[in-house]
This record gives sequence, structure tokens and C-alpha cells, in this order.
Amino acid sequence: MRHRMVSDLMTTAVVRAHRDTGFKEITKLLAEYGITALPVVDDDDRPVGVVSEADLLRKEAALLDPAGLFPVPRPTPAGRAKAEAATAGELMNSPAVTARPQWTVVEAARVMERHHVKRLPVVDETGRLAGVISRADLLRVFLRTDSAIREEISGEMAPALRVLSGAVAFLLLIVCVNVANLLLARGMSRRHEMAIRTALGAGRARVVRQLLTESLALAALGGAAGFALARAAVAVLVKISPVDPAALTRVRLGAPVVAFSILVSVAIGYYLIARRYGVQQS
Repeated sequence: MRHRMVSDLMTTAVVRAHRDTGFKEITKLLAEYGITALPVVDDDDRPVGVVSEADLLRKEAALLDPAGLFPVPRPTPAGRAKAEAATAGELMNSPAVTARPQWTVVEAARVMERHHVKRLPVVDETGRLAGVISRADLLRVFLRTDSAIREEISGEMAPALRVLSGAVAFLLLIVCVNVANLLLARGMSRRHEMAIRTALGAGRARVVRQLLTESLALAALGGAAGFALARAAVAVLVKISPVDPAALTRVRLGAPVVAFSILVSVAIGYYLIARRYGVQQS
């Protein structure tokens, strides 16, 4: 299954601020849209930083306590500059940590973890703001239903499975032709035996019945051996698969596989008897 891309999950209707957006306007935007941070863009709509609730709270925390219960804060020079900031350009953290639409969710999650951020502005190939992706967006990947995941996997694997099925069918055809040729050669060597049987009074139906029994028995044994081998192979593949075994509990040989095996075995048996009886009559 392919990894989901940032472009699949990001929000394209982006709430943004400019360098000169004021403190109160930023607070209003965060409250109105229920977000915790927003990108700050320049005149070309390129992200230059991000201002978050933490930046706004830092300014609030630097104020004196009206009740006088807490000591006067002594911020660092950088903290003092943040506390005195009044616009997005002064409050923001810069440069902005950005993502690309073609990133996988794994790449985006790693960047968020590395830089300890909750939201990433997404920029296009020109560096302009194209969207925003948040931690909540990344976690939506795990909220998909089993049917949605199954459809995605099936859609991705269908072409490869069709090619594989065609290759298996072609291989089966080659095997059938080879077995038929071997029985044809054996039938040629038994022409004398069949002539003696016919001379002793064996009718056509009896000869056909004997050949049919031999061919069907051979086909049945081959089908049973193939089915047993397939079951063993499925069990081994499930055990060595890197996927969680619990997710592969439904991988088994079902009724359609059994029906197909019986049908192929019977068809091959009849095909072999037709080839062999034709040889015996020639």
C-alpha cells in the first residue's frame, strides 16, 4: 500500500496573516477558525514565519500581575522583544518550517517531530503557500475504515495480480501440454496392448472407460497434490510476511479456489482421454 501524500490530507483554504497584521487581529483569527497557529506570508504569498498561540501567550505572560501575587517577570532580551511585539512580523517564529505536497505523511510527521511544531505550511514549487497540514490531518490516515483500506490496496495491486494470474494460466497451459505429450508418447507405446485387448473382445466403450479412469485418476492426484502444495505455500507466506499476521487471517484457499481446482482437473482428465483415445484408434 502506498503512503498517503501531504496533498491528499492538507487544508487548502488557509487562514494567513501578513507582517503588519496586529496582535488583536491574530487573536481573533485563531479564535474564529479554531486553530492554534497560522502562517505569516509576504506580498508574494510566500511563508516567512508562523505565529502561534504560544507566541501570543508569551506576550500576555510578560505583563504585570494586576493583583500583585506574582513577581515581576525578568525576560531574556529575545523574550522582551516578543513581549513588546505588536504585529505578526514581530511575534512570528522565523523562518517558517514548510512541507511539500508530494511528501508522504511519514516525511511530514518526522519534520513535525524534529522541529516540535503542530502545523506545517505547505508550499508549491514556486515557494508560495498552497495549504496547511496539521497533526490532526496526519492522524486521519488511521481513521479510515477497513473497506477503504481494502479498496486502496486492491486498486494498487489489481494490475500486478492480473499479470500474475495470466502468467500462472500460461504456465498451467504449458504443463498441461507437456503432460499430454507424455501421455501421447505412452499411448503410442501401448498400441500393441490395445490391439490385443480389442482382438480378445474388448469393446470400444470398455477401452475408453479404462483410459478415462486412468486419466481422471492422474488428473485427480495432480489436482490434490497442487491443492495441498498451495495450502502449505500460503501458510509459509503468511508466516514470513512482514505484515502483522493478524491482518492476514483472511488469506486462505476458499471455495472458489477448490471449485477451480476440481474443474481444471476434470477438464484436463477429459482432454487427456481424448488425446489418448485418438492415438489408440489411429
